[in-house]
Amino acid sequence: MLHFYIYICSISILLKTKYSYNVNLGLQSELYNRSTHCGHFLPKIRITDISSGLAGRSVSFKNLSDGGRETLLADIPSGVSEIILDQQRGVITNNAGENLYDCFNFQFCRLVRGNNILQFSGRFTAEFFCEFPVNMGA
Repeated sequence: MLHFYIYICSISILLKTKYSYNVNLGLQSELYNRSTHCGHFLPKIRITDISSGLAGRSVSFKNLSDGGRETLLADIPSGVSEIILDQQRGVITNNAGENLYDCFNFQFCRLVRGNNILQFSGRFTAEFFCEFPVNMGA
């Protein structure tokens, strides 16, 4: 009797990528989600150099590829100069220890699979830290 065995070997790795955006009132840019996961991806976002813009000290980014979903932090207190959005854990931290949940619209920035068109408004610098899960192998 002859037996054949097929072994399927697959591994998953994290593809680490950082995207930086310097926003002066408005900016539109593309970010490619390299994940092989079919669902949404939630990057960690670091916001610095926050200045007053047309809408005061506000930070906004919309993902036009996700139905125009907008992440908004409005009326940010003047002592806050750095904000970290750890979206996978749903946590917002900042350098001044302020409660920014009162400023937040509770719409975390999701990335769809493939190309994402992001529209930024305000005056700030944003860094998107992405660890895209990628499957490799058979």
